[in-house]
Amino acid sequence: MLIGYARTSTIDQEAGLEAQIKALNDLGSLRIFSEHVSLVAKRPHLEEALDFLREGDTFAVTRLDRLARSVFDLIAITKRLEDKKVALKVLDMACSAKSRAC
Repeated sequence: MLIGYARTSTIDQEAGLEAQIKALNDLGSLRIFSEHVSLVAKRPHLEEALDFLREGDTFAVTRLDRLARSVFDLIAITKRLEDKKVALKVLDMACSAKSRAC
């Protein structure tokens, strides 16, 4: 099963959240968890999504920065996915022109 997760930092970014949800729907996600949460707040819908996933599922996000707050955070999340035998799909792995990072 393909499960999606979308996040923006503020309610002001509603269009960004809608764009993420559309991209995840277009990909064929059967369920999408979404939330408006800043970088420092808890992410209850992410936790709900990670708990919902089952072996053989694929967890999709539009960009890594929508999923993880840091490399350490990304490692912890991917470890949880690996332990559950869940694949991770990131739709946009392009480099950012602003940050010049890949």
